[in-house]
Amino acid sequence: MSGDLKVTGRTSRTANGSDSRTKVANRALILAAAPIVLRRTGLMAFGLPEVAREAGLARQTIYNHFEGRDDLLAALLIKEMIDRHAPMQHELGQREPTVDNFICILLAELEAGRGYALFDDMLSPSSGPRVAELVFSCRPVMDAREAAWLPILERYEGAGLLREGLDSHELVRWLTWQVFWVMTNPGTLCGDSPSELAGYFRTYLIPGILRMEARALAAG
Repeated sequence: MSGDLKVTGRTSRTANGSDSRTKVANRALILAAAPIVLRRTGLMAFGLPEVAREAGLARQTIYNHFEGRDDLLAALLIKEMIDRHAPMQHELGQREPTVDNFICILLAELEAGRGYALFDDMLSPSSGPRVAELVFSCRPVMDAREAAWLPILERYEGAGLLREGLDSHELVRWLTWQVFWVMTNPGTLCGDSPSELAGYFRTYLIPGILRMEARALAAG
């Protein structure tokens, strides 16, 4: 898996509208079949031939849309982020900017992430590092994270709660790592119940993001 991994989502222009619709339909079939195969085989045995069979498509059709296995995995991860995280983050992000509401977003992220097709592999010592590489080395994956988080951070900054001097893009990457670590190492840093996780975030994570006086006001 290379550091310059990119998601191509190849589509060729065509004057034939039916061909375009077929390409869209085939891509949807592939992305629907991939998590089924992934849950059945695990990350290490995951392959495009199995996805083609599950989708009822020729193997070459997969390559018409994705350059290879990692390209498909990244696209799957982005789709799950958009489907699971985006609606939740949009709803919670519209709430009043407070420490408690920020923690609610983090807890909701953990809950959503545990439903990913890749979640079991995140917990595996053999494949966990590959999932981490997929998340942190793929620019489109981080773009999807930023699309969800940057509007939230802007609201907190506008409310005067975000600590000064923080780079929002770096902060999204750091938040992603924190959530990934807690998700893949349950019980290591704290208990795994929502109240224990909230206490961990409030004590160790929030002070690095939000203004301490805002934290004190929210706690009071």
